[in-house]
Amino acid sequence: STITAQVPARIVEMRVRAGDGVKAGQVLVRLDSRTATDQVASSQAQVAAAQAQLEAARRDFERNRRLYEKRYISQAAMEKAETQFKAAEAQAKASIAQAGVASTQSSFTTLLAPYAGVVASVATEVGDMAAPGVPILTLYDPADLRVVAQLPDSFAQLVVPGKPVRLSIAGIPGDDRTIDATQVVVLPTANPATHTREVRLSLPQGV
Repeated sequence: STITAQVPARIVEMRVRAGDGVKAGQVLVRLDSRTATDQVASSQAQVAAAQAQLEAARRDFERNRRLYEKRYISQAAMEKAETQFKAAEAQAKASIAQAGVASTQSSFTTLLAPYAGVVASVATEVGDMAAPGVPILTLYDPADLRVVAQLPDSFAQLVVPGKPVRLSIAGIPGDDRTIDATQVVVLPTANPATHTREVRLSLPQGV
């Protein structure tokens, strides 16, 4: 798995190195959270302001409704108060939703291990700028491995779902290993330059 950031931020802490074993949920990298924290505070302030406006619009609407029932104001005035109340209500809901987004994004500054495994490589350092889609580190599970092979298109067509596939791994003379793949995936499109197709073979657990 390639671990990347979901928000742009500077790396302030790198807790692992290549070769380290990690547990599921373990903190791998921390990003600068100041921008995200400021956005959360700003969103919360906007929610408070929108709720205050909503409360004022609600009181005004209730007052105008009582006046309208006594025929002290016109229907147009009543409809205007109702429109203002609904607009304030919509604004409050939008502010609350935006605050929820900001709060969620603030959690993106802590990168966790998605599963227990081993850090294969680290592509960045503390102080580097992380950006969405740019690899920070790679992680793999040694108990759940697969082989990726490029096969000529004519051979790849012979690999069909449900048909067993056996891999032969060359070792020292007399010590070759054969392993039956537990799952086989053949990508549907061929490489136009090499006329090969990628085949992914999942290996048994703990092989």
